[in-house]
Amino acid sequence: MKYVLLSPDDTTECSPSWKSLDSIGQDNAENQHILKLRWSTGVIIIIWCGLSSTLVLVMAMVALMVPSAGHGKPITETTKGLALACGNTTAQARAAGCEFDILSYSWTPAGCFDRDTASEFRTWLEDDGRQFGAWPFFADPNGRQRIANISSLAERISVKTYSTQEEHLGHCIFWMRHLERVNGGIVPQTARGVGLRHAIHCTNSLLEEVFEDDEVGGMQEE
Repeated sequence: MKYVLLSPDDTTECSPSWKSLDSIGQDNAENQHILKLRWSTGVIIIIWCGLSSTLVLVMAMVALMVPSAGHGKPITETTKGLALACGNTTAQARAAGCEFDILSYSWTPAGCFDRDTASEFRTWLEDDGRQFGAWPFFADPNGRQRIANISSLAERISVKTYSTQEEHLGHCIFWMRHLERVNGGIVPQTARGVGLRHAIHCTNSLLEEVFEDDEVGGMQEE
């Protein structure tokens, strides 16, 4: 069984991304990977709430207030993200109304939470057909101490938690659904997990899995 470490990059305060996977296991290390639940001190999630209609309205109001004389300086409007915090502990997160997002393995403000994608991912994780059974999260690298449920998982902030490579690939696939909902304006965009590094990490992992499968090949109707 193969174990690989999945840990967030700390390059910026508000824009966590994922590091490359590093093999660390032996013997039974074939199909599992480690994910590290991260809790940064003063976790801040940036929500980009620049609604175009609101911006147009604001700019129109500003235009009415500016003298029409041609010597006036140009006015530039800058839309900034809204910073929301979940605190430093699970108790603070709950008190702030945050919810644990299984898709990003972190506490997230309710207004940023992609409930639909998280629910779809959770349903997939709880299917008995998953590798090593439903809810493949463990407290040990040998897969013997199964974490009971999402409530228990949510308490493991800054504690190494183990899961399967299948779960990791599932995370990447469901993250694509999340991004499509962001692009469609269904849910707000946050700085968590966005960026090229995360995209390259996930797509490379999926491509490696595809091309390692001896049965892949032939023609497929698109």
